[in-house]
Amino acid sequence: MIVDTYQDGVLVSSRTVADNPAEVNLTTLQAQAIAALAQNRAAIAASNPTNAQVIAQVKALSAQNNALIRIVLGLLDGTN
Repeated sequence: MIVDTYQDGVLVSSRTVADNPAEVNLTTLQAQAIAALAQNRAAIAASNPTNAQVIAQVKALSAQNNALIRIVLGLLDGTN
């Protein structure tokens, strides 16, 4: 399986991974983490975020934190 990683809509890497679900999930989580860096930089740069933007960012950070916990603990049975 070929996994492409995009950042801001631009292909930044492409690699082949085995069809092992845990490895595919790890690759997916890593790609999501790369994308999260750009999203978080944009959120930090917002000078006066609305309440809705703050709530959306808290939800995004919670999801990102779950992904990092999965990576650290090796719980690669899913990506949520």
